Amino acid sequence: MDPAELIGAMRHLREAGQELVAIYHSHPYSAPYPSATDLDQNQYPEVAHLIIGREEGEWRVRAFQLGREIEEVGIRITD
Repeated sequence: MDPAELIGAMRHLREAGQELVAIYHSHPYSAPYPSATDLDQNQYPEVAHLIIGREEGEWRVRAFQLGREIEEVGIRITD
């Protein structure tokens, strides 16, 4: 994300009394698992990182906490 857009988005959340709870992105040519780039560029270890990617020929979504270690977290879809 463009740094100026990121600053604006975070300001908007703060002013609206909301918080960032997740970030998502895709890995269209690989499994939904954090890459070295994801880890190097991570600035929000406290939020879930949802990754959409191809695994065994199927699209999958997995979520992770990217702190000192990579920890997979569960996803619950509700109405």
